[in-house]
Amino acid sequence: MITLPFNLGDTYWLPHFTPRQVSVSCPLCGGATRVTLICHDDTHYDVECTACDQSYGRPTGTILQYDHTPTAVEFIIARVVGMRDGQWEVESTTGAITWFNALYPTEASALAVATTRAAEHQERVEMQRAYRRRQGGQVAWNVRYANERIKEAERTIAWHTARARAVGKRVRRSMETPS
Repeated sequence: MITLPFNLGDTYWLPHFTPRQVSVSCPLCGGATRVTLICHDDTHYDVECTACDQSYGRPTGTILQYDHTPTAVEFIIARVVGMRDGQWEVESTTGAITWFNALYPTEASALAVATTRAAEHQERVEMQRAYRRRQGGQVAWNVRYANERIKEAERTIAWHTARARAVGKRVRRSMETPS
């Protein structure tokens, strides 16, 4: 005979945190939508912020983040779903299914676990965001690329200007010489 560590109808608490999307001021530009890039030769470039632009759009000065609010959800055991690797899987009266060892006897203990998990998750998200920012260099690359295109355009203009002047001189000379 199998003995259960719980009874059907018992009330337990499931730790949970609900992510909610919130808009916050951009951590790079502070909401100004522009940043200043200072090069090694002390040249300053005022450029659009790449941290708060929304894929090919203009910078907004805000970014979307997730706020993780910890909660404890009441879980009344309605039935046993099964057992796997020595762990009981149970279903609540609301139809939610979880492992019995993920449940806590009091709301306070489940809320404490949910708070810890939400904080750990938020820290992990912040570390990933910081890693992506370190991989950046996009602003500097954009400025370098734009400067290279400007120099190339200036060379092209100079070449065409010289060519036009040379052709103009030949045309004027041919018009001045009597035939």
